[in-house]
Amino acid sequence: MFYQVKVLDKEGKLKKVISSNELSKRYWNAFFDDSNGDSKPKATAQQTRKKKKELEFYFDNYCSAN
Repeated sequence: MFYQVKVLDKEGKLKKVISSNELSKRYWNAFFDDSNGDSKPKATAQQTRKKKKELEFYFDNYCSAN
């Protein structure tokens, strides 16, 4: 549930009023909108195993030499 919002300018005068329905529409559109690119796809199991092998190789060859 969203409540009506009143937007004021720096002098405290009413600039605009955003209705409950408009706030609800904005929220759900942003929630389901995948075009913004914020969500990052998860790595597959194969990609995770490959990265783990690369890190193990690096550790075995470079970090343990010191």
